[in-house]
Amino acid sequence: FAALAESGRVRLLFVDDEALISFAMRRFFQAHGFDVDCASELAAAQRLIAERCYDVVIADLRLSGLGSTEGLDVIAWARERCPAARSPR
Repeated sequence: FAALAESGRVRLLFVDDEALISFAMRRFFQAHGFDVDCASELAAAQRLIAERCYDVVIADLRLSGLGSTEGLDVIAWARERCPAARSPR
């Protein structure tokens, strides 16, 4: 991701229902030059994606707990809205 940040301001959406993880990730990526938004649930992530496109989306795959696929839903929705969005593999 360092090369991405060096190419200009990169918009990153981090989606996780654990506040401490979101806080730490926001600080880490901001310190490396990213513009970071965080969401703690699917609906909040969808609102943010509807308002702006992101270059990178990182989502907790089990956003609402065991058996949930909401994290994958966030990534799919971001790719529909912003085809250039990337998700780390």
